[in-house]
Amino acid sequence: MSEAPKLTLKFDNKQPLDVTDLTSSLNALVRQYQKYAVESEDVNSRGEAKLFVADLRRGSYITDLVPYAQEVGAAVSTVAPYTEDAKKVLGFAKYLKGGFDALLGGKKSSENLTTKDLRDLKQIIEPTAKEAGAVFMFQATDGATQNITVNFNSQEANAIQNQAVRQIEVMKEPEQKRFNKRLMYWYAATRGKPSKTSDKAIIETIEKKPLPVFIDDPDIKQQMMAGRENPFLVGFIVDVELLLVRGEVRGYSILALHGVLEDKEEDDTPEE
Repeated sequence: MSEAPKLTLKFDNKQPLDVTDLTSSLNALVRQYQKYAVESEDVNSRGEAKLFVADLRRGSYITDLVPYAQEVGAAVSTVAPYTEDAKKVLGFAKYLKGGFDALLGGKKSSENLTTKDLRDLKQIIEPTAKEAGAVFMFQATDGATQNITVNFNSQEANAIQNQAVRQIEVMKEPEQKRFNKRLMYWYAATRGKPSKTSDKAIIETIEKKPLPVFIDDPDIKQQMMAGRENPFLVGFIVDVELLLVRGEVRGYSILALHGVLEDKEEDDTPEE
């Protein structure tokens, strides 16, 4: 019989752990698991991605976590029902290991990691970083043949935390808040008043995904929309100021409109 897929955390500390540090570490781990599950499209929302404590063991602080409710110690007769859970467990371990390894190597972490993610990674290994000689171990197993193991001592944990702090500081403010003459395309737009719309646009040189757009000057919005049957086929040259929330770009404030670049009509044909 095979065991169910699980995540095992081990904090090898000689001194008693502060309960706050331990629970904060586990909470940060769960948040990262939820983010991974949603971005991997394994679940529709973070609330659906849950980890349950399957076992607590003596010998330092050892916790087994499983991605489903399971009676502690229950035997599993086949691995088949847990195939999806095994994929999630192993995939999450690779994601976590990649983040830690990048920080330990002094490299920039993945671009999809936010300042909140970096704080979580920092918090996960807080119990290890606080005590000299402590060791953190994180292992994922599919219950059969595969496993991924991550080990860091207190010195490495401190190096990871220091790099996370440096990256958070860099990400707090972009090098520029204002960008001039950038090409903007509408992603969603209405012809209503700018303050009452849910307008979104893409400025690829700043951010690939669509972000909310705010235009204080109604004349600018009017110039973009007036006389255009389909403004989504037009690129607009704009001056833009970034709108930041906790250091992350969450929207654009359009300051000026310099011109347009119109797409060629689809029914245009070369003259004979």
